[in-house]
Amino acid sequence: MMNFINEIFESLIDEINSIPLVSDEIVSTIRRRQNLISEQFLIGRQLRRTGGYNLLDMYFNDTLESLNNIGNNLINDLEDVKIVLTEDEFNKLQKQKIENKDCCICIDNINEGIKLSCDHCFHVDCLKHWLCNEKTSCPICRRDVRDQLKLK
Repeated sequence: MMNFINEIFESLIDEINSIPLVSDEIVSTIRRRQNLISEQFLIGRQLRRTGGYNLLDMYFNDTLESLNNIGNNLINDLEDVKIVLTEDEFNKLQKQKIENKDCCICIDNINEGIKLSCDHCFHVDCLKHWLCNEKTSCPICRRDVRDQLKLK
């Protein structure tokens, strides 16, 4: 009976391993992994009722560790995706004359720059680098700049 169960789980794991890993397929692989774990527990309940308890526990521990390794490897392979502004979106931010303020990035005096809705002020080039290459939030308080673009 354990050979039959081993064959079922090995075929399911082989099926998971054969799926090419692109973004939509990664999500479906993770879901399939979750389904395998659920199926495994259902089979385990049935086997415990019929008495194969000790062998079953050893088998489940090994199989769960294998399934967790599959999921962890998938998650570790994912890259962080930066969400940034396009140059067109950045250009929608209003440039203005700013007096008696220092740029929050380079700490230099600002003559003309951008004042965000959170009242933090920046040189145009300093803020452009941040918003178009790093994040869509104010580098000081992390308020999302896209909210300011929606107001216009």
